[in-house]
Amino acid sequence: MAEALPCEKEAASSTFCPNTTSSSSPLCTRLLELWSLGKLSATQVQEISYLAVLEGCSSPDVHKLSKCGNFGQSKGNCHRDLVTNFCKNIHISDPITVTVDVLDTNSRKTVKEEASIFLPHLMFSQLAEHHPESFAKFFCFQEAASFWKNVEHSQDPRLAPPLSLDKRVINPAKTCPIFVHGDGVEYSTRDSLMTWSWGPMLSSESSLSSHLLLLAFPKSSTVPTTWGPLNAWVCWSLAALCKGFHPSTDPFGHPLRKGMAELAGLPLTTGGHRCFIWSIQGDLEFCSNVLKLPLTGKTNGHAMNAMPRGQSTRASDAQRVSQ
Repeated sequence: MAEALPCEKEAASSTFCPNTTSSSSPLCTRLLELWSLGKLSATQVQEISYLAVLEGCSSPDVHKLSKCGNFGQSKGNCHRDLVTNFCKNIHISDPITVTVDVLDTNSRKTVKEEASIFLPHLMFSQLAEHHPESFAKFFCFQEAASFWKNVEHSQDPRLAPPLSLDKRVINPAKTCPIFVHGDGVEYSTRDSLMTWSWGPMLSSESSLSSHLLLLAFPKSSTVPTTWGPLNAWVCWSLAALCKGFHPSTDPFGHPLRKGMAELAGLPLTTGGHRCFIWSIQGDLEFCSNVLKLPLTGKTNGHAMNAMPRGQSTRASDAQRVSQ
């Protein structure tokens, strides 16, 4: 192994005490933001931080970034070290694992593997509990009543239980209209991920920042029975999000898993907030191949809910859609 550079020895030493006049670093903050948005990988964040240290940067946070993955010598550990050092106070739900049928691309046989799902109702509940300011900014409930008023005025045919009674939205100020988005995302030259995400239509955030990952699965490993269990869990969670309460059983009527059983029957938020799917978004390929919607001829009642890719989910466009 190559001998450590002087700055490596200094940063790793317990006696090293950089300038602590500032409790945070703009460079560190920006690198973490780009990493969280997928613009930079963990190894790139470590490398840039390491170069900043070589240039004389004395920020403790930047030094901590530069040490990730043993100063980049173990690149596979950079992501782990970033999460360990900088994500301690981020309280969001972990994904659950679901056993599904997959295609072994080597043997071409169907085998069992685990897939991960970020359940929307748990994500919604934990954001409200642990990050109330971000929750309020993200879901923009202050605009919900106005949105639903426009929907009621237009006599939209989607106004039906459990969203409404007698064409009047139930608790409109605490019901956020959300979108569900699906699309294929390339991650190698020969394969892509079928990716589902969701988010609030009234969000004041950018389009990229208003999407919350639901799940992603490689298309090359998909068999006809792959999506059955995944869809069951997704629909179950979205139904709970619509009702505003934690479910009492799992999608198949069985007792809940540990961590969810303690929440059974409780409201998702102390304020009684909930969400309702108002838009399913995707490109024409997604609408045809996944949703099985007819795309020829004039728009029909089923295709009206599908919005083309690139449709903005901001409040102005959301109200235009409702009208």
